[in-house]
Amino acid sequence: MAEGGPAYRWDRAAAWSRPAVPAFGVVCAAASIGMIADTRAVVTTYAAASPWLTAAAVTPALGLIAVGCAAVVLRSMGWTGTLATLLGVAWLAPIWVGWPGSATARSLGMVAVPFVVPLLAHLTLAYPGGRPATTGARLLLGCAYASAVIAGAGRAAFYDPFFDVYCWSNCSTNVFLVHGSPALARALGSFGLWASAVLGLSICVAVARRFSWPLVPAAAAALAEAAYALALLHDPAEDPHHQPFPTLYLIRSAALTGLALGLASAVLLAQRRRVAAARLAHELGATPPPGSLRTALAQALGDEHLQVGYWLSEHGRYVNASGHPFEPQPGRGQAVTSLRRRGEPLAVLVHDRAVDGGRPLQQEIGPAARLAIDNERLRAALLAQLEGLRASRARIVDTGDQARRRLERDLHDGAQQRLLAVTYELRLARAEAAANGDGALADELAAAVGDAQAALAELRELAHGISPTILDEAGLGPALWTLTDNARIPVALGDVPQERLPDGVERAAYIVVTEAVQAATRDGRAELLVEIHRAAGSLLVTVAGVPEGPYDHVADRVGALGGRLIIERDQLRAEIPCD
Repeated sequence: MAEGGPAYRWDRAAAWSRPAVPAFGVVCAAASIGMIADTRAVVTTYAAASPWLTAAAVTPALGLIAVGCAAVVLRSMGWTGTLATLLGVAWLAPIWVGWPGSATARSLGMVAVPFVVPLLAHLTLAYPGGRPATTGARLLLGCAYASAVIAGAGRAAFYDPFFDVYCWSNCSTNVFLVHGSPALARALGSFGLWASAVLGLSICVAVARRFSWPLVPAAAAALAEAAYALALLHDPAEDPHHQPFPTLYLIRSAALTGLALGLASAVLLAQRRRVAAARLAHELGATPPPGSLRTALAQALGDEHLQVGYWLSEHGRYVNASGHPFEPQPGRGQAVTSLRRRGEPLAVLVHDRAVDGGRPLQQEIGPAARLAIDNERLRAALLAQLEGLRASRARIVDTGDQARRRLERDLHDGAQQRLLAVTYELRLARAEAAANGDGALADELAAAVGDAQAALAELRELAHGISPTILDEAGLGPALWTLTDNARIPVALGDVPQERLPDGVERAAYIVVTEAVQAATRDGRAELLVEIHRAAGSLLVTVAGVPEGPYDHVADRVGALGGRLIIERDQLRAEIPCD
């Protein structure tokens, strides 16, 4: 975004306003404590009803304001600190409404009271960065704030305490009064209460769908606010000395106190992660070990499920550290952070939403760990090329196998059948010549039958060597038993997996053994020992007693599947990936 654009002006305004909010919260808290101390004979606030209710009035507000100040000072969790501070101030608003010392203060408190639930919803739906991530959340927050503005502004304009038969905290003044209308004021008040009840239940649903442990107290607070709104709708005569109002107040206070504690722990954890990320960035920027970025980030940020994808501009896609295609798709409770340089993507992180995934994470990790990220990208690009080369080799091998199968089938169904027909005709001609007493012709036809049978045997052997039918139809075990039975030297065959394996794996293993048997036969070896078993996602083929290579054809075949061929002394060992 160019300097001077809307986003830039928003960030400048946020940078100016955020320090002012904690100061405003501290002033409001100090003023509220002073109002509580200025107690009158008539109880007009919950804070003046009993020591327990006094503690319930002050504790959550001080906790939320303190957490908000800490978050703003530490520049942690985005707008969450500002929202926590404003929620604490809104919780103190009823104290201002009941304070008889200033009509303006009472009227301001009356306008601020309806904003407790919208601020709670904003804090919950936009956790942890303070900005809602989905359109549905933004729409719900817009409705919440609109209902609070309608209820607060309408009460300020039309509520005349003198005509309120249920008034108990402020029965004397409203400096914002435009026109006293008891019916309209009651309707707007009921509208605000119904909105609070519905919004409180919506918050609980949102927390259940996007669970995060600091938000559990927020759900409890939302339920308590909904219950309080429904209680006022049922009985407008609110009284801090009569149930259920004092109990509901204590529950609301306890839930908000729990929310303050949860946010405090989240702020401390975010700060610890930020320090760890900064330290990590310094270490990676100094001596970045290859392939260590994901592991190091996961350890530093405390997120074992963190994933890193590297952008390959020449391919137009992300890959992981192994070079495989990577799609940055966050799961439940996860977020995506893109690391960029001069507007171009470098990498993408899929991480726990509780990790501060906004600008602080980019600023701490992106520039400082640039060398580590570049090294990882180059390594991932090389591995991606190797993966593409391996896939190309596998396709070539598969194409060759299919061509050999077609050739074997053509030989079996074509030339072999015609040779059989020719042999049959020659035998008939020989029999007829013998019956006519032409011995010379019969001998020549007998020789021709022998030549045809020899050609047919050679053709069958050639077809079997091209693509053994038993391998395709029965599997690796029967094919190897047939191979060892027909071998010219003794071959001891150990355990062979009985289950069917992928076609390419079976064919590669069969070729390894076939080449080893042929090489040992040419070299005059006395005996071979073949063992095949599965281990750690691979098929291990070991042939003992083989002569020294070369085994280039076997190595190419195994390498095309991502495996490797090892020759040690008189032993040939192939490791073929087999998932």
